[in-house]
Amino acid sequence: MIKREVNSPLIWITAIFLLFSLSGTARADERMPEWLCQKRAGDTCLRAGNAADAVGAYRAALRLNPESAETWFNLAIAHYSQKDISSAAGALENLLRLDPEDAEARYNLACLLVYLGDKEGAFRNFESARNKVDFNSALSKYIEQGLEFLRQLEEATPSAQDLILFLLAQGLPALQHS
Repeated sequence: MIKREVNSPLIWITAIFLLFSLSGTARADERMPEWLCQKRAGDTCLRAGNAADAVGAYRAALRLNPESAETWFNLAIAHYSQKDISSAAGALENLLRLDPEDAEARYNLACLLVYLGDKEGAFRNFESARNKVDFNSALSKYIEQGLEFLRQLEEATPSAQDLILFLLAQGLPALQHS
């Protein structure tokens, strides 16, 4: 039988490795990036109905990782929850710079543009979203309803259009996401 001495370098290296792996030090794969911590804090605030703190957390996350499309979408929802329509639209426009094929973001941006009175921008985004989704999807039905609403709105007089848009903005429906 071969006896290993405690003074053997291999034993010490192994012992030090085990000590560090069993200590409170997290392994690299367990560490969460700071931007993701901020995003998750925003998600928690948003779920709790605290949109103002959610906006702050999402902005902090985006300063660290402006390439997170999901964070841009959640920032849009937080702004929308505060009835800050133009900021919500801006967040979706940033998302679409990252992912121009995101039909859900296009649809939601189109809805926000309707609230802002930008009928041409809304129409372009509804059309673009329509070209990116399966015809039989639930989102497709919403897109068609949005386009039909714009067609009917065009037939109304300018003063009626203003009234319709005003009333629509007073009862904002939720943004659509899967």
